[in-house]
Amino acid sequence: TAYIHSMRYGSYARQAAIENDHARKSLFLALAYSEQVHEQMCARAAQLFGGNYTPPYYGADISTTTNENLSRSIALAHSRHRLSQGSAATRALKSGNRYAARILIWINGSNRRHIELLEHSQNQNPTTSQSRGYLVCPKCGNIYHTSSYDIYCPFCQTHNSDFKQF
Repeated sequence: TAYIHSMRYGSYARQAAIENDHARKSLFLALAYSEQVHEQMCARAAQLFGGNYTPPYYGADISTTTNENLSRSIALAHSRHRLSQGSAATRALKSGNRYAARILIWINGSNRRHIELLEHSQNQNPTTSQSRGYLVCPKCGNIYHTSSYDIYCPFCQTHNSDFKQF
């Protein structure tokens, strides 16, 4: 599903650009990149354990206004977070697969952060919002607002000089 979310967020970023909503465009681009990192981590894990990975087909997402896309994203993120609640990581730990558990814990924490950033954006007035953008850890997909970020990613210890800026 990370692939589908990445494609959706990319579509929403294009709509925000059309509406000249640069703050939300940056957020959607950062979220799309974070989801791409999550997809790559899961694909790598599947391949390491002898499985295959093929991105799912993604049909066109009908993009509406940026505000509607933001509301849809929040609802989907909450639903996704409620469904997982760390259950996949728990199953991985019980089966002795610490590598997969670590990846799933990173993704779960990052998904929670996505919800916070989306809700914060929804509560901001896009015409007066002065967003300086977002930083995304390229190793685990953790997202930061550029106004406050750590020297090292708390999930994977990547130095902030490696973070990708949106």
